[in-house]
Parts: sequence; C-alpha cells; structure tokens
Amino acid sequence: MTEITLAVTKEDGKRVDDGLRMFVNRDRSMRGTGRADWEPKEIRDGELGTTLDILAIIVSGVLGIPGAIDVVSRWCRSQGSSQTVRIVVGSRSVTVEGTEDPAEIARLAETLKAAVPPPAP
Repeated sequence: MTEITLAVTKEDGKRVDDGLRMFVNRDRSMRGTGRADWEPKEIRDGELGTTLDILAIIVSGVLGIPGAIDVVSRWCRSQGSSQTVRIVVGSRSVTVEGTEDPAEIARLAETLKAAVPPPAP
C-alpha cells in the first residue's frame, strides 16, 4: 500500500502546535492507518531561516485521508473556534476548522484525494 503524506500548517503557512502531532498519534482511530511527525521543509529565498518543520501526517493509502481530516478537525474543535489549519497533498489544499459534518469531511477528503496519483498497474 502506498503511503500518502498530508502536510499540515497553520492557515498562514507557519508551524502548527506540537499538540496536534501528539493528538494524532494518541488517537485510537489512527492506530494502524496513520502517524504524525515533523518533516523539514525548505524555506524560499528572502524568508527567515533555512528550514521550517512541517507536521506530516502519513496515512496508509487514500482511505486514510478522511480519518486524518476528522482527527485534525476534532483537535481544532478542542482548541477553540479560532484554530484553523491547512492540509496539503501535492497541488491540492484544504482548510480544516472544527467541523463535525461528515459530508464536509468527505468533501475535504475528495479534494485531497484528487492530488494522489493512481497506483501503478
């Protein structure tokens, strides 16, 4: 099965709190389907520093994307209404707030799934 990396930042592109990484890794629904860890990201010229750690949620295939979005959404709700994060897969990104609506989570997941290349034959 192909692993898919979801890059997670604050809406402005800055690093999210480490609490999100811990929340994802402790969530029972993610056991066996995903994990979160910090990955370095190159910073463009003119920006402060040379690298920035980006939270990477690695899921085991496209079926893990909705669950990862749900976990991130639950973390956002637990942090209050002001917490919003961006999840990027390839060229697609979504903004996740504290939604509890399964249809909204499915819509966000479909947007990200569209960036995942089909498996090789």
